[in-house]
Amino acid sequence: MNNRRIPVIALRGMTVLPGMMIHFDVNRDITKRAVEKAMLGDQMILLCSQKDPDVDEPKYDDLYSTGCIAIVKQLVKLPGDIYRVLVSGVQRGHMKELV
Repeated sequence: MNNRRIPVIALRGMTVLPGMMIHFDVNRDITKRAVEKAMLGDQMILLCSQKDPDVDEPKYDDLYSTGCIAIVKQLVKLPGDIYRVLVSGVQRGHMKELV
């Protein structure tokens, strides 16, 4: 088992699986920072679904701990300070803690 620290994105109302390529919009500041950090490194990010999509600032217990490690393929900055992110799911990942 390989332990790594990679940025985490909490997904509202969607799940990404290995082998999927999908885009979604990001407008939360913490999520934008996670995407920017991934782009400065190896573009790897962990995508975890939120248990309740109405939670605006999810903590560890608000997320499913099993998610998908994905590569950020493209980042487009849209008007209104929104990011459109294209990711490709690589493999299943497990979140042990959220820092």
